[in-house]
Amino acid sequence: MNQKKSATDPEEKVRVLECYRCSYVWVPRKDGVPDRCPRCRSIKWSEPGLGVKCLKCGHEWNSHNGDPKRCPACGTHQWNTPQVTVKCLKCGFEWSTRSNRTPKRCPECRSKDWNTESRRETTSRSRAKPKTDEATRDEVLSLLAEGKNLTEISIITKLSYGSVYAIARNEGKL
Repeated sequence: MNQKKSATDPEEKVRVLECYRCSYVWVPRKDGVPDRCPRCRSIKWSEPGLGVKCLKCGHEWNSHNGDPKRCPACGTHQWNTPQVTVKCLKCGFEWSTRSNRTPKRCPECRSKDWNTESRRETTSRSRAKPKTDEATRDEVLSLLAEGKNLTEISIITKLSYGSVYAIARNEGKL
């Protein structure tokens, strides 16, 4: 029961009641606690546990019949289940799932293996980068100066295209 005191006369104490269901405020005519709210006729007008909050959108409202099926603001059926936030290990995208089930794909990169690291990434991190000696670097740069493209240089020097590209990029030839 929510009682408020009137500030009009300090000697006269006026009892003001408020319904938790419909938020109606009234001054009772009799002493004692009324059985029902005069506006909505609810017998549970003085029970404060009617407030409900949607965990998806944050909307708060008074529920008149226990747990409702949907949130009145966003319409979700899962208004009382906490959101689960997941992160894709491939692209780093974070999102909240609509259900408690594990998603099949990342919505950003569409990867099915969003929650596992790929073998390619783990092996490339552990694998040492091949070192190119000074002579190989000079040979690649001289072939670039002659006007050869990166694919031809890769075939001539028997280096991978990525290595040739990295040398050219580091020297500012691209």
